[in-house]
Amino acid sequence: MPETQKGPGQGPPPHNVTDTDSTGLPDIAAVITALQERGHQPWEVQNPNSSLWFVRCPNHPFSSSGVRIGDGAGSYDWACLTITPGDTRCTPNQVIDALGVRDLFPATEAQPDEAAVLALMAEMLDSDELDQIPDPEPLIEGLLDLDTLSWIIGRSGNGKTFVTIDICGSVATGTPWHGHKSVQGKVVYVVAEGARGFKKRIRAWEKHHNLKMGKNLLVLPRPVLVNEAEWGALVEACRRIGAVLIVLDTMARVSAGMEENSSKDMGILVHQAERLREACGACVTLVHHQGHKGENGRGSSALIGAMNTEIRVSMDKKTRIVTVENSKQKDEAEGDDLKFLLTPVNLGVNEKGKPQGSAVLVETTLPTSDEDDDADGLSGNPAEIVKIMREHFPFDTATQVQVKGLAMGQPYGMAKSSFYRAWKRLVEEKVLQPDGRSSTRFRLVSLAERYPDLR
Repeated sequence: MPETQKGPGQGPPPHNVTDTDSTGLPDIAAVITALQERGHQPWEVQNPNSSLWFVRCPNHPFSSSGVRIGDGAGSYDWACLTITPGDTRCTPNQVIDALGVRDLFPATEAQPDEAAVLALMAEMLDSDELDQIPDPEPLIEGLLDLDTLSWIIGRSGNGKTFVTIDICGSVATGTPWHGHKSVQGKVVYVVAEGARGFKKRIRAWEKHHNLKMGKNLLVLPRPVLVNEAEWGALVEACRRIGAVLIVLDTMARVSAGMEENSSKDMGILVHQAERLREACGACVTLVHHQGHKGENGRGSSALIGAMNTEIRVSMDKKTRIVTVENSKQKDEAEGDDLKFLLTPVNLGVNEKGKPQGSAVLVETTLPTSDEDDDADGLSGNPAEIVKIMREHFPFDTATQVQVKGLAMGQPYGMAKSSFYRAWKRLVEEKVLQPDGRSSTRFRLVSLAERYPDLR
């Protein structure tokens, strides 16, 4: 067998190379040599800043395309280890040990270490000893626990982020979440998608509840990728902050470049989320898009299997009622569904004198519709205008000019006179009303507002 194709345990024993460079970090050539002597053929072992080590061994007999020798989470494309000058793992062989090469590819017939066997046996608990395991500690009673993974899923535009902010507000201020007692603590919110509108949503929540989240809410207005070195910095930052709730919004943005349907890639994501959970003892919550078909979140089934809690958010297209469903609890009974109206909040004017606003969730007992969406019983051009309002404008508010521009274009192709007749009908039937901030802006009025007797 050529030297570069030797399997685990078949190469010569590693020699004790202790070379370091001027920074006190292991010498790259010495690491490569040591890897080759262990039967691996590495490509590259470091990135330019000399603090993160990458190893790729494409000729290892267990893989034809390259394997990740890594952090104990499985076989991936790359291995990485963050080290600093003075790190106790700073000899080449210690770096390789820390990267897990020998652990990842053990010799199948090797005899187990006796001390390791005894240590595992000592960790095993009999039935009586199970009481030593502490019970879950609630973050929001009956909904979320500390030291767990959870996700909030829903289709785009159905209110996932409003629900998430509502939960964060309760934790940051220590107020009950719609009848569920909350633990007050630090919240770290990674706004990886839609950061520009996030501030208004927070201010709307604070204004509506007459509370300030203050220093208990820490917002990172950009993504941190789970498969890059900066993830380790996020883990340590959250640990030092003492976060009790960490939100990654959205999961797709913090896992950019990874394949959602790959159990291997999603295994990496889950492992990195677990690192965050273990470091902080926090509830780590991923906000994720639901697939266009079916009720599950997009991607590999490995994701839902790893979650202690799943919160599913949906919106009734006719009534605009948001339903929050506790669709999975690993260790407890699933809670009852809650229903909310997404209610506008006026935030005054911005520095340019333009009106601004957002919305908050207000609990409701209104029934949702059992019928398919038919644009509130409308048809033809009025129905198309309602569809344009819902699909193209936040909070269903727009000027007549804005809507007309879309209605007369493709794929609608509405004639100008037809548009004006349809618009007039919608205003007369109070489907469209001035939004109160400007005489030229109109908002789409929900079925619940038009028929208050349904309350």
